[in-house]
Amino acid sequence: MPDIDHHLERLQAEVTAVFDCPELQQCRYDLRAVLMHTGLPGRKQIYSYVQDVEGVWWKTVDHEVVEVPEETVLTDPTGLHLGAGPYLLFYSRHLTYDQLREPLIWPTVFSVIFLCQFYSHMNALLS
Repeated sequence: MPDIDHHLERLQAEVTAVFDCPELQQCRYDLRAVLMHTGLPGRKQIYSYVQDVEGVWWKTVDHEVVEVPEETVLTDPTGLHLGAGPYLLFYSRHLTYDQLREPLIWPTVFSVIFLCQFYSHMNALLS
């Protein structure tokens, strides 16, 4: 056991050293979503946790959506014993309560591209 404890202490010191950087401490980011994999084949092998603007976490598996506590998101061990588990984490720049509620403005360039592609597909279908 002392070898494991020593190894964990060394790894913790390395992690602390990596993040002991003033540049990294200037920006704050918040976890917003986690994509999970069970490590098993078949349906329901992939699911996600997503946080809404009120800070509530939701677990989505196919079309089922249930509210979960943040502790569940941060401690879900699913798939870890199979080399799977959380495989993609989404962070956003930290936003205040008011900033989270501001309306999103979709850039015009995306709308134009979408409409051009939509009409192109429609014309191809009607031809």
